[in-house]
Amino acid sequence: MQGFNRHPATLQPKLHDKHDENYNQLLCALITQVSERGDPIIEASKDVLLRKIYLEAPAVTDEAVEYLKHLVSDEKLAFLALEILEELCIMRPPRAHKFVAALVSHVLSENDEIRDLALKTTIKIYKRSTEATKKVIKKHALLYLGFISLSTPPQELFGNRHVNRIWTDDLYKMCLNLVMALFSEKEEIIIEIARVYGCADAEAKRCVLRQLEGPLKAALNKPVPSDPEDISDPKPGQLRPAFEALLEECPRGAETLLTKLVHILTEKAPPTPELVSRVRELYTTRVSDVRFLVPVLNGLSKKEVFAALPKLIKLNPPVVKEVFNKLLGLQSASDEQCPVTPEELLVALHLIDPSKADLKYIIKATALCFAVKHIYTQDVLSAVLQRLAEETEIPVLMMRTVLQALTLYPALGPLALNILQLLIEREVWNNKVAWEGWVKCCERLGSSAVPVLAELPLRALALLPPHLATLCPQAPSYTQNAMEPVPPGME
Repeated sequence: MQGFNRHPATLQPKLHDKHDENYNQLLCALITQVSERGDPIIEASKDVLLRKIYLEAPAVTDEAVEYLKHLVSDEKLAFLALEILEELCIMRPPRAHKFVAALVSHVLSENDEIRDLALKTTIKIYKRSTEATKKVIKKHALLYLGFISLSTPPQELFGNRHVNRIWTDDLYKMCLNLVMALFSEKEEIIIEIARVYGCADAEAKRCVLRQLEGPLKAALNKPVPSDPEDISDPKPGQLRPAFEALLEECPRGAETLLTKLVHILTEKAPPTPELVSRVRELYTTRVSDVRFLVPVLNGLSKKEVFAALPKLIKLNPPVVKEVFNKLLGLQSASDEQCPVTPEELLVALHLIDPSKADLKYIIKATALCFAVKHIYTQDVLSAVLQRLAEETEIPVLMMRTVLQALTLYPALGPLALNILQLLIEREVWNNKVAWEGWVKCCERLGSSAVPVLAELPLRALALLPPHLATLCPQAPSYTQNAMEPVPPGME
C-alpha cells in the first residue's frame, strides 16, 4: 500500500488524477472486502484490520471517509467507526476538519447510544483541534440549531425513514444537543442561539429555555475569562463577556431568553449596579414585558418599583408571589437592601389606580401581604392604616383592610375607632364603597362603636341599617317608632 502514496503536485494533472483514482479504488476495495466479506478468518479480525487500514494508510480519501460514515449505521461496526473517526481527527490534524464532518453528523442519530458517543467525541475533538476543525463543528452546530426555526422538522432527523414529520420535544432536543454542549467551550455562541430563538415558535422557545438553563448555570460557576491571569472565582453577579454582549445586542424576539438569563444571574446573588442599569435601559427601550424587571427589582428605586407595581400584580400567581418575596426580603441575601418597606408596599397597593389594575388583582396582592404574618405585624398594620387614613381621597380598599387587620389583631380596635371618627369628618356616607366598609366595621366592633355612631349627623342616620340606628342616642323617636308595627285600625 505504501506505493500508492500521492505524487507531488508538480506532476501533470491528468496523471496525478489517475494515480489518485487508482489509490482511492484500492483503498476502498480493501475496506469493503474487510467489512463486507463473510470470511470467518477476516470476521474475527475485522476491528483490527479496519483500524489499521484507516490509521496507517498514507492518505484517507473522501470516499473512504464517506464509507466510514456509512458504517456507523451498521450496529456491529457503529462504535468502531466512531472511534476510528475520532482517532483520525486526533492523529491527522491537517485533515481533521474533513474527518470531523463525518463524525458530527451522527449527533442527529436516532440511536441514543450512537448520538451520545458522537456528541461526546465531537466536543472532545473541539477542545484539542485546530481552528479549521472548530469552524466545521460550529458550522454544524448552528445548522442543526437553525432546524428548530423550521415549520416542520427536516428529513435529516429521520434518516432514510419517510414518516409524517411533526416536531416533538425529543426532536427539538436532538437539534439543540450539539450547540448546548458547545456552549461551555464557546459562550459567545449564545448570541446565535438567541438569534434563532427569536425566529422559533413558542414550543421551540420553551425547549430552548429548558435546555439552556443547565449550561448557563454551569457557566456562572466558572471564572470570568476577562483576565487570563485571574483564576479566582468570579465575583457574585459579575457579567461574563458573552452575557454582556447579549444584553447589549439582544436579537428581536429573544427577550424572554434574555429574561431567563437575568433570572439566573440573580438567582444566588443580588443584581450588580451594572446589570440593573442594563435591564433598566432595555426595559425602557426594547423589552416591554414587566417580567424582565422581576430579577432586578431590589436594585430599582422606590419610584420605579411603584410605577411597575400595577403591571407586576397582574402576572401569573407564582410570579406575583416571587415579586412579593423579593420586595419583602423573603428571597434576598441578608445584606441585600429592599427598595421599599413592608409598610410602603401595602400602602402603595391601596393607592394603585383601578384603571391601571383591576381591583381583583389588588385584593389578591394585599392578601399575599397579610399572609406573611411575621412581617405584617400589628405595629406594621397600624402604621399602614394610619397612612391610608391620611390620604386626601379614601382608598377603595381601605375599609376592607381595616376589617382584615381587626380579624388578625383585635387589639387594633381603638385605632379602627379613630379611623371611623376621622371618616365622619370627611362625610364617608357620600362614598358608597367606603360607607359600606364603615358600617361593617361598626358591626364588627359592636357596642364599642356606639360613641362613634353617636357623632353621625341626622342625614347619615337614614343610611344606617336598623340594627345600628337603634344604637344611636341622637336618633329621633320616629326612627324607633318607624320600626314598630302599625296598630290595628291605623293603616
